Amino acid sequence: MTEEKSQKPSYNDLEKKIRKLENQVKANVNAKKAFTEINDRYCRFLETVSNYVYTVDIEKGQPATAMHSPNCIAVTGYTPEEYDDNPDLWLKMVHTDDRQYVIDHTNRIHLGELIPPLEHRIYHKDASIRWIRNTIVPRFDDDGTLIAYDALVSDITELKKSEQEKGQLQAQLRQMQKMEAIGTLAGGIAHDFNNILGAILGFGSLAMEELGENHTARADLEQVLLAGNRAKDLVRQILTFSRQTEQDRHPLQVHLIIKETIKLLRASIPSTIISFQRSTPKAVRYWLIPQRFIKS
Repeated sequence: MTEEKSQKPSYNDLEKKIRKLENQVKANVNAKKAFTEINDRYCRFLETVSNYVYTVDIEKGQPATAMHSPNCIAVTGYTPEEYDDNPDLWLKMVHTDDRQYVIDHTNRIHLGELIPPLEHRIYHKDASIRWIRNTIVPRFDDDGTLIAYDALVSDITELKKSEQEKGQLQAQLRQMQKMEAIGTLAGGIAHDFNNILGAILGFGSLAMEELGENHTARADLEQVLLAGNRAKDLVRQILTFSRQTEQDRHPLQVHLIIKETIKLLRASIPSTIISFQRSTPKAVRYWLIPQRFIKS
């Protein structure tokens, strides 16, 4: 009996064990409280950012469960509950032209590969098309097996629009530079051609003075001078286009411009096209510089 009594814990031993259990319970309560506070702060943070986070758990190399943060509504229009109810929603909302691209990269993720951020289009719930950037970070166990991956999804629609507008502006700038180079080249050629025309018109005028009124070659020479003057006008227009001459305003007879334009069109329009000409008053004049000869 004395030996059995000596094996029973004393009151002090029981008190120590009780205090130890109380400390463990208190530590567990504090840890649970701290975890709850951290989780609440994390959820509040996710609700304030313009992007959203999702997590996919992997079992036996295949997706098992997925969790989407509440802010997925702002980016995709769908709620976390809608993703839970329809496991294929994440793929169905991908733009049809980008779907295979997303599938291929998702398969690489399931194989444990590290891939760069994906940029692709999605169909928003409101039927609009959005651009998103999907940055994926895999998680592995101690054996290197993929167990889950976390992802941050950002709406980059406005960024893509800005890039597109920038590309269009760059293309317009290149076109303007080409036109400027063409204008400079045309101006140089026009100057040389103008010198040749000067000789043709000058000697043609001298020949007209030496010929009599009834000379048989006079009519042909008049056509030469007429063509030379037309060429001179064309050179002047080219120089105006290339900005190498003064752009003085002067009166233009609109009916003459229309007649010359119709002559040019008749030479280029197929005979199957019916054209007509309406007479315009010869007295109508406008003070202007022809718009087709001015670069924008």
